[in-house]
Amino acid sequence: MPGDPVKQPVYDRNYKSKVKLKRLQSKRFDKRYRKKASERKAAWRARQKQSSQIPSTITITPNRSDLRKAEGIERRRRNTAKMKSENEKLLNKNRQLEKENKKLKGEIASSSTATTSNNAL
Repeated sequence: MPGDPVKQPVYDRNYKSKVKLKRLQSKRFDKRYRKKASERKAAWRARQKQSSQIPSTITITPNRSDLRKAEGIERRRRNTAKMKSENEKLLNKNRQLEKENKKLKGEIASSSTATTSNNAL
């Protein structure tokens, strides 16, 4: 809960208690405080009302620089995806060639040991 004093920071509680004490002690301060609070609340309500009353008939057309920015972002994203896919293909091809190379080296090693054993007989 926002009004829970346990979860409020210490400085916030001290400030609120000082304001409360000052409001009790001075009628003039209390009057100004209430006036400022009502102005603050009225301004907040006006902002809320204004933001909720955005007319739906107005269509916002983006200007040329915004469109170019969006196109640039899309183009960079496409290029990045393309390069990532190319990189992935090359990595897969490299792994395949390394496996094939290892296989051929094993065959060469086995054939060379077979020929040396035949020569020894």
